[in-house]
Amino acid sequence: MTRPIPTPDDVLSKVHSGRVRMTAIRCDGGSDRQIPMPLAELNDLRFQLDPRHRVASVGLWSRSRDTLAWRSPQFLRADVISAWPAPNTKTAPVQMAILRHLREIMTPEAPLTKLEAQRRCLVEIANAYPGAFKRAWTELEPSCKRGRGKHGPRGH
Repeated sequence: MTRPIPTPDDVLSKVHSGRVRMTAIRCDGGSDRQIPMPLAELNDLRFQLDPRHRVASVGLWSRSRDTLAWRSPQFLRADVISAWPAPNTKTAPVQMAILRHLREIMTPEAPLTKLEAQRRCLVEIANAYPGAFKRAWTELEPSCKRGRGKHGPRGH
């Protein structure tokens, strides 16, 4: 499963909400310094990527004037990391280790309850955590699980 790549509109919305701070160079010829983006101007801007553009391959264009308004956008690294955290690369190996362990300790003849199985996995598997157990549990064959309400035949 791959993560979706943020679109320029997604980036701009995070900047507009204040979650991601952005600096850029204004294209009015006044300065070549990076300055913080004024949030008031964002409603009229759109990202445009054009590698052949003579001034800026990446810029913010004014929708109303259809001109390049800002060039060379930059973002604060900490904001980007918090807005788009890296995927947990440990999930798949831990989940597979838990699933293998569940298949060893849970048999159709001697199933454990979900709570008992989780407690054992969290103790017996290195780096195990509840989210990985939950995903492994969904992969476990139903015949190995103790069904709800299996307390013997129902009395009449």
